[in-house]
Amino acid sequence: MAKKKRIRRKHSTSFYAVLPMVGLMFFMMIDFGRGNDVETASGGALLTLVRATLYLAAGTFLLKGFKRNLNWFGSRIELVLCLVFVLVSAAWANYPVRVMINFLHFLGGAIAAYAAARYFARYPDRVLPFLAVMFGTASVLSILAVFFLPTSGLQYFQWEEVYRWRGVTTNPNSLGLICLLTVWSNAGMILTTKNQKLRILGVGFIGVAIACLIGAESRTSQMMSVVSVVLSVLIYYVYTDTNAGRRKKLVFLTYFLIVISVVLVAFFADFFVPDNATHALGREKNLSGRTNLWQDAFILIKMHPLVGWGFDNHKAAYEVIFNEVPHYHNGYIDMLVAGGAIGLALFLAFIIRIFRDDFKALKITPGVFAPFLGLMVAFMIYNMTEVTIGAFANIFWMTALFSYFLAGQVLKRVRRKKRRRKFVDIPKRHRKKVIASV
Repeated sequence: MAKKKRIRRKHSTSFYAVLPMVGLMFFMMIDFGRGNDVETASGGALLTLVRATLYLAAGTFLLKGFKRNLNWFGSRIELVLCLVFVLVSAAWANYPVRVMINFLHFLGGAIAAYAAARYFARYPDRVLPFLAVMFGTASVLSILAVFFLPTSGLQYFQWEEVYRWRGVTTNPNSLGLICLLTVWSNAGMILTTKNQKLRILGVGFIGVAIACLIGAESRTSQMMSVVSVVLSVLIYYVYTDTNAGRRKKLVFLTYFLIVISVVLVAFFADFFVPDNATHALGREKNLSGRTNLWQDAFILIKMHPLVGWGFDNHKAAYEVIFNEVPHYHNGYIDMLVAGGAIGLALFLAFIIRIFRDDFKALKITPGVFAPFLGLMVAFMIYNMTEVTIGAFANIFWMTALFSYFLAGQVLKRVRRKKRRRKFVDIPKRHRKKVIASV
C-alpha cells in the first residue's frame, strides 16, 4: 500500500536564530566604547568585527531554504526599494564608504530581524516577555551605572549646568529611548500574560525605567512612554472584546485623537501656550535649540531636494553649513537631508506597510500586535523631535523592523494553513503540484 503524501514542513528555525538580533540590540543600547552621539558609529575595529560576525551569523540561519527566503524578501517591494536607494546613494554622495557602511547596517539588521521573526512567528506569546526582559536588563544596567559608576553613568551639560543620567548608553536621550521601550514592552507583557511571576518582573522593570526616565530628563521619551502604553491598552481591549460595536470603536477613536492632540500640544507648546507654561512642560521657545537645526537643514534640503546628500551620516552636509551635529532632531527633516523627497517617500511607504501588516496580524494575535501598533504610533510622533527613521543602528528602528518581519511571517503561516485545509478538496492527480508549490 502506497504511503500517503502529507504536506508537512519541519520548523527549522531554532531559538539560536534569535541570538544575533539580541547581540545587535545590546550593541545599539550599550555604549561599549563610550563613543559619541552618532547612531551609526562603529565603535572601533574590534566592535565592528563583532557586529559583522553577528550579521553573518544571522545570515547562516537563512541558508536552509535560501531560495524560499530570497523570494520572500524579494516580494517585500517597499523594503527592497529602500535598500536599493540607500545603496545607490553612494553614487552621488561625497563619502561613498560611509554610505556602504550604513547600507550594511541596514541589510544586516534586516536579516537579523527576519531570522528572529521566523522563530517567534511560531511562538508569538513569547515575543513581549523576550523584549521586556531584554530592554529591562539594559535599564537595570543603566541605573546601576548611575549609582555605582557615576563618572560614567552621569553626563554634565555645561550650558544647563546640570547632570543628567545616561547609564550605559551614549547620552540621556538614548537612555530615555531604552526606558520608553522598557515601559512599553513590560506594560504589554503585564496586559497579555497570565504568568504572575512575569507580571511581578514587569512591574519591577517599569519602576526602574521610570526612575531612569526622570533622571535622563528626556521629555520626548517620557511622553512617548505614555502614548505607547495608552494606545496599546486601547487597541488591545477594542480588538479582544467580541461585543465591541461601532459605538465602542468611536469611543476608541475619540480617546486616540485626545491623546495625539495632548502630545502635539506638549511637543510644540510654544505655538499654543505662553512661555511659562512651555517651561513647565520642559520645553523652551526653540525646542531646546531644535528649530535652529531645522533652519540649517532646510538650507541643505533646498540644495539637493530630490535625492539628498546621501546616507553618509551628514558628513558632506557638515562641510557646507559647518555645524557638525549627529542629526537634525527630526526624523522627517533628517531623511530629507540624507535622501531627499524620494528617500522620504520610500521610507514612509515602508512604514505604512509596517502599519498595514501589523493591523492585519492584529486580528490573528491581538496580544502581540496591539502593543506593536501603539508603539508604531509613538515611533511616528517620536520622530518629530528625535531621529529613528533611517537610523539603521538605532534600537527603535530595529524594533520596528522586527515588528515588520514578525507580522509578515505570522500572516504567511496563516496563508499556509489555509492552503493545507484546501488540499483535501484537490483531486489526487493535482496534489503533487500543490505539494511542490508549498
